[in-house]
Amino acid sequence: MKIFTFSLILILSFNVFAQVKIKKRVVNTNLAYSEKFYVLDTNKNIRHGEYFKISNDNSILENGYYEFGKKVKNWRFFSENTLFLTYNFEAKKVVNYKNVEDSVIVKVGDKYLKIFPDIPLLPIASFVEIYSLIMNNSKILPLLYSREYMHNILIFIDKEGHFIEAKLNIPEQNKTSNIKIDGIESINWVPPMIGSQAFDSVFVLKLK
Repeated sequence: MKIFTFSLILILSFNVFAQVKIKKRVVNTNLAYSEKFYVLDTNKNIRHGEYFKISNDNSILENGYYEFGKKVKNWRFFSENTLFLTYNFEAKKVVNYKNVEDSVIVKVGDKYLKIFPDIPLLPIASFVEIYSLIMNNSKILPLLYSREYMHNILIFIDKEGHFIEAKLNIPEQNKTSNIKIDGIESINWVPPMIGSQAFDSVFVLKLK
């Protein structure tokens, strides 16, 4: 009886999932990339099925799965056609990664130090998405054409992998000021770790 009941539950669960109707939808989000994914036939705002983020040169930036609007299973993130991170959203765990930088700036006490972590600081997103968010800031774009000084964008991340703040840095002038980057707060990160210890850290993007 128990075996029959269990089998019946499995059959009913499978039938319910099989009856979910989805349709393909493509959304061009900006000049840097497009998204290709499926949505429920009954609700176009709920993603369900395989997802791709594709750059304008037709290379894959992200690939994963949604189930009723939630990211599930393993998601893969690419940089210049190279897989740099596989992240499982259900386990909230790094499956594998590739170092993109050997060292990272972390906060230890009241000081910022450069360390060589066991697990590096990595965005759970494509770098192209991060760059496009930064370049959409009207105050940053003119700096790309500035020949006078080097400018850095500093993105501060806490040890839980959440965005804290962003700053604009001019090393030659020893100047740092706050800057707003719309949408950057929605991106989560894998914090740098040595053993089981995670650190507050800084992602540095050099504009010149």
